[in-house]
Amino acid sequence: MPIRFNRRLFALLALCSLPLAAAAQAFPTKPLRIVVAYPPGGGADILARDFGQKLQDKLKQPVIVENKPGAGTLLAAAQVASAPADGHTLLLVTNTLLISPQLQGSSPVNVLKELKPVASLTEIVFVLVTPADLPQKTLPELISYMKANPGKVNYATPSQGGITHLIGTQFQEAYGVKMVTVPYKGTAPALVDVMSGRVQTMLDAMTTSLPHLEAGKLRALGVADDKPWAAMPEIPPMFTKGQQFGRGWYHLFTAAGAPDAAVAAVNAATAEIMAEPAFSAKLAALALVPTGQDSPAKLKADMAAEYRLWGDLIKEKGIKAE
Repeated sequence: MPIRFNRRLFALLALCSLPLAAAAQAFPTKPLRIVVAYPPGGGADILARDFGQKLQDKLKQPVIVENKPGAGTLLAAAQVASAPADGHTLLLVTNTLLISPQLQGSSPVNVLKELKPVASLTEIVFVLVTPADLPQKTLPELISYMKANPGKVNYATPSQGGITHLIGTQFQEAYGVKMVTVPYKGTAPALVDVMSGRVQTMLDAMTTSLPHLEAGKLRALGVADDKPWAAMPEIPPMFTKGQQFGRGWYHLFTAAGAPDAAVAAVNAATAEIMAEPAFSAKLAALALVPTGQDSPAKLKADMAAEYRLWGDLIKEKGIKAE
């Protein structure tokens, strides 16, 4: 009799657990929202909409893209951090997320505690460009000139303390050279002054510089990496193995309390999307390198390490927001 009772009890418990198991596996249960920390029409927005369509196909739920620029990506970050922690609201953002709180000194969101890394999407290819007629035609020639003429080369940056400003600072540290930083209100006016020769150098996303390179208005001296970009291997890397530098990226985040199962589902779908040859080709046209293979745990560790990297550089160089 006791054995029969236990069997019935175990069977009853198993039946009761089925709805719970099904609920845990049923993600997503409603439309997903990707909050883009940048205005419509830019590279981040294009990536979000192309990726969102693929994610919709994979997860069988609508994906809505919403633009929320402002406060150096922190407005979008705060919105996602305060959203229901169910994994249905995602943040698409770059390294600026880790830089802005330390540059500005205050933040509406604690990015390390209130956001949870979900997946890596792409790396951003940054390229050091100069006017097409600059006498220094190669990276070694430019470095030699800067060493012989400290402070004579101007360096345009689309934003004071932005990712290109910081990587440019790392470049100067790596080679012991000094450039004069010239901050601009955005990429477009900075590129105009580089092409005209009013400013000698600029580190820019390949996405925006590529049309001007192809038109012969700019010259590319190096990519911000320790290896060439596969799509244009003739451009040498700016850094060598062992030199410290940061890479640009687009990642997905969600609210910190989101279930691991929901995060894992988006992470797995992202890895599949980024591995698709047709989608990789579309990204290459935007000068983006697909990633997508890192686990949320690795992204979390990398995020903390990179936060310290930028924070240390900002403090050491006394870099302030505009």
